[in-house]
Amino acid sequence: MGMQDQLVIDPKQETERIFSFIVRALGELGKKGVVIGLSGGLDSAVVAYLCVHALTPSRVHGLILPERDSDPRSMGDARRLAQALGIKAEETDLTPILSALGTYRPIPRIFARSWLVRAIYKRFKKKKGVSYLIHSLGPPAERPEFSFARFALPKLRMRMVMLYQRASQLNYAVVGTTNRTEWEVGHYDRYGDGACDIDPIVHLYKTQVIALARYLGVPQDIIGKPPSPDLIPGITDELALGISYAKLDRILLLLAQGATTEEIEETLGVPPKAVGEVRRALEEAHKVRMLPVSLANGG
Repeated sequence: MGMQDQLVIDPKQETERIFSFIVRALGELGKKGVVIGLSGGLDSAVVAYLCVHALTPSRVHGLILPERDSDPRSMGDARRLAQALGIKAEETDLTPILSALGTYRPIPRIFARSWLVRAIYKRFKKKKGVSYLIHSLGPPAERPEFSFARFALPKLRMRMVMLYQRASQLNYAVVGTTNRTEWEVGHYDRYGDGACDIDPIVHLYKTQVIALARYLGVPQDIIGKPPSPDLIPGITDELALGISYAKLDRILLLLAQGATTEEIEETLGVPPKAVGEVRRALEEAHKVRMLPVSLANGG
């Protein structure tokens, strides 16, 4: 089977498989339903659709968690999605909590402009000599030179605190929204958006999640907008990654098949540096997944 074929899924079959998985996982955990963070983005929308169809709307509880730098359009998408699916969605502004933690100090509101942040970010990447996957070269919290770490990570982690707080009150499970592309290259925070009880789409590459979204009937305005973690104004996934998801998925698939850098360069027309940084990201992401280091696991 060729590379292209392996990225193509049967959305009906895959949907039914995930439905069964969600129901089975919830039963094994002994939970009554699921809590999901609704960001207005594609991945959370797909997971919300899957959970609603697998469990019914009454067993899916959404949380919308805006903060100072959230995109108002994404928050609007999240509200409309909850309404369309018929699920209860609570909204809590995290700005006061994050402000008390000192989260906003690196980028005061006066400088939190999309065009300015993008310019600073691009300059930083150029200075470090990294064109691709800057978020994936090791845990950001352990990279002191990564000036946005203390700005972005508390947002991810506070969102997860809120999800688990509500889940414990309802005896629900927290459902994750990380896809396979993000998981493989470490484009997530293991203590934030990577923390969950059930992970329904972590086996699917981003391009496969998009195919599933179309099948499920996710609104086109959500499918078509640039993916973003909505943490830093103006920073989209593809700006952070330095490469499109479509191309990154194909690099990952070829690497999994044992292709050499030269073969990938020839097949996809990507520079060797891109392949090299993807390889490094895979290695670093694997190290992070092995944490914590302890004598119990051979550390």
